Amino acid sequence: HQYTFYEPQMSFDQISEAQMLIDFKKSIKEHHFKVYYQPIISLHTGKIHAAEALVRWQHPERGLIPPDVFIDLFEKNGQISELDHYVLKQVYAFQKKRAEAKEPIIPVSVNLSWQDFYDDHLMDQIMTLKKQGDLPVGAVNFEVVETSMAALEQNANYLLEQIRESGAKLLLDDFGTG
Repeated sequence: HQYTFYEPQMSFDQISEAQMLIDFKKSIKEHHFKVYYQPIISLHTGKIHAAEALVRWQHPERGLIPPDVFIDLFEKNGQISELDHYVLKQVYAFQKKRAEAKEPIIPVSVNLSWQDFYDDHLMDQIMTLKKQGDLPVGAVNFEVVETSMAALEQNANYLLEQIRESGAKLLLDDFGTG
C-alpha cells in the first residue's frame, strides 16, 4: 500500500546530475570552476584578516551553478578530491603570484572533504607544496567541517597532525551545525 508519484522534475534532476558528472572533467580541464576569496574581517581593525577560498562552477551552457548543487553530488560520486585538488592548486598559484609581486599575503583557507584524507595524491600534494617553501608559513590553511571530523579515523588524525606541523592552521568550519 505504497504510492509513488512521478513528477517531470524528477527526470530532469537525474539527467541534470548525470550531465554534471559528465561535464566535470571537461570543466576542470577548461577552468570552468572559479575560485573566489571571501574576506574575513577583523572586528578589532576593520581590515581583512584572512580569506576563505570558495569554488563556483561557471558552466559554459548552464551559467553559474551554486556549490550546494554540485558539492554533495561530487562527494557522493567520489569526485570531490579532484575538485579540492584543483582549488588547492588555484589558491597556491594565487598566493605565489602575490608573493612574487611583493604584495601582502593574507592567509587563505581551503576546505577539505573527509574523502580528501583518503586520497594519497592530494595529501602528498599538500605536503609537497608546504615543503617547497614558496610561501610563508600560514599562507594556505585548511578547513574541515565538523561533520567530517566525526568521520575521520586514526589515519586521518595523523594527516591532520602532519598538516598542522607543516605550519598550516586547521580550522573547524560549520562548527555547531553538525
